[in-house]
Amino acid sequence: MGVDFFWRENRNDGIYNPGGGIVYRGNPNFSKWVGTDISATLTWQATRNLAFGASYSHFFAGKFIAQNDGEDMDFCAVWATYRF
Repeated sequence: MGVDFFWRENRNDGIYNPGGGIVYRGNPNFSKWVGTDISATLTWQATRNLAFGASYSHFFAGKFIAQNDGEDMDFCAVWATYRF
């Protein structure tokens, strides 16, 4: 389980995707509060070589995201790991 809180360091900061592209441009008139992420991850070691995992995360949009017409979002992932 985990909780993360996100703010812009200064009001000119924007929000970027992992590739470096701009999602929301910085705006000095908008809030610094970006949002809160709550997540949970479960893992199961099925055998010595095989493990399974699942993760769920909900992002609660903060005022900066809302001012950019953004909204809350959910993320889910499942995976299997096999070690040789």
